[in-house]
Amino acid sequence: MNVIMIVYAFLLFFLLSPGVLLRLPARASNMKVAAVHSLIFAAIWTLTHKIVWRMSASLEGLVAGKGKAKGKNPTNKPVANKPVANKPLANNSAPQNVGTPAQNTPGDKYRV
Repeated sequence: MNVIMIVYAFLLFFLLSPGVLLRLPARASNMKVAAVHSLIFAAIWTLTHKIVWRMSASLEGLVAGKGKAKGKNPTNKPVANKPVANKPLANNSAPQNVGTPAQNTPGDKYRV
């Protein structure tokens, strides 16, 4: 959970506490007032927390596909995806469905 979400939850809880902004119902017991305010908090939180999360994540750079992730590749050089061809298998068995059938005979120890 990021800091902005924690601050948002704290402020929402504080503002919706009985007597800060409003007191619903006006002439009820403390237990009923607390129950109504907890339901109001739950409804507002349910409707708004995803919006606040997306906004805070974009501010902190946590949205996938936007910008570059920090710390993953400090040199900023592209990472080459090299194939694992011609490497022996761990259990010295034949490769399974790699390449064409002519390349994969039962006695093969190497990947194609």
